Amino acid sequence: MTTYLKLLAGVLLIALTVGCSKSIDSTGEDGNQAADATPTLSTDGVYSMAVDATSRDDWIRLSLTAGVVGADAQWDLAFRRFAIRLNGGGSGTGTAVGQFLADAEFADASQAPDDAWLSDGSSASELVFSDWYSYNGETHQLTPYAGYWLVRAGSGQSFYALQILSYYNEAGDSAVYSLQWKEIDAPASLPELASGTGRLPDDTDNPQSSGGGQAMGTEMDAGTAGAGCYSGPPNHMCDCQLTEDECTENDGVWTGQCECGVAEETEETEETEETEETESAASGCYSGPPSHMCDCQLSEDECAANDGVWTEQCDCDSAQSSEDTEASAGDTSQDGAYGCYSGPPTHMCDCQLSEDECASNEGVWTERCDCDAS
Repeated sequence: MTTYLKLLAGVLLIALTVGCSKSIDSTGEDGNQAADATPTLSTDGVYSMAVDATSRDDWIRLSLTAGVVGADAQWDLAFRRFAIRLNGGGSGTGTAVGQFLADAEFADASQAPDDAWLSDGSSASELVFSDWYSYNGETHQLTPYAGYWLVRAGSGQSFYALQILSYYNEAGDSAVYSLQWKEIDAPASLPELASGTGRLPDDTDNPQSSGGGQAMGTEMDAGTAGAGCYSGPPNHMCDCQLTEDECTENDGVWTGQCECGVAEETEETEETEETEETESAASGCYSGPPSHMCDCQLSEDECAANDGVWTEQCDCDSAQSSEDTEASAGDTSQDGAYGCYSGPPTHMCDCQLSEDECASNEGVWTERCDCDAS
């Protein structure tokens, strides 16, 4: 049985090729590359910086004018591992909104649009940045989608074009974002300034959870039957092959809701039942010499009572299918091929009797006697 929450039928491969493969949660051989606290401003007005969001506990708050700021300062976006939140809606008390322009060129961004603005919702799937990356199930790498984001700051009517260049630093460490952004002109029709009512999830919450979050302590432990590794967005899959430690290393959520054990037991049961049904359907009663006939009408008990051999080599399914096909196409067999099968105890074919004589002698009129060949 295949469930929506079951990951792939098959095993996800974790690429470990040195120098080219980076996981969602990897550490480069040279150690963490230092991230920036403040952005660098180029002569053409583009800010750039590396944001270290490797902590599993702390949200890194970013001001698009000042860089990384403390919890008490004004902030626009917050980062923790692969989760990104705006200061507004369900994530903060600010007025930040955003939207994504797929496949658009960052260099062309000059003015914010009048509409299509979104704020963070109350659940993880409703975050503006909930789907900023594509996920490779074999290498466990995150790749930013082509295009750029439009963001209104957490306060006021300042607008920015922001691009996520990478989720990895040069050493291969994950959750060290490479970002660039620039201020652009406000739209002709300004979106409403509506303060958010949310907050950033607590330190013990799942980074992708909603306002209050779902405490990791509520998840089932490693020894619980059925537990598996839930990947979160965008693929929302369960990997039943990973251990709890491997799940943690890959930024997954270890949860019993994957129902891995249940699914596997169900599949094994179904496979066993299907095998038994297939074998039973294919089996028939082999008479042995001298007639060497298979009787697909007898049950296994009836076969044993008549000294036959119950075997799937009779391939009764195929024989029945062949008979059905021949019957549906019309009887094209020649009468001379038929004979009278005596059944037990002799299991003989009599090619001299007619069909009526066979019936009167309680025989079975069948082409399997292959009287022509005899």
